[in-house]
Amino acid sequence: MLRRVREQRGMTFEQGSQAIPIGRTNTVEEMARTVMFLASNNATALHGSLVDVTSGMLD
Repeated sequence: MLRRVREQRGMTFEQGSQAIPIGRTNTVEEMARTVMFLASNNATALHGSLVDVTSGMLD
């Protein structure tokens, strides 16, 4: 998604990363931890929820 946004706006990777609220893209490990949480018994109260793992970058 970030690549598409950067290309649409004519931005470099660094400029695109600075546009993200946390200043960088998520790592694979951070995304995997989210998936592991959602697959665990700790997420039993989540029903019909959208979990955004885009570092705050919304298009």
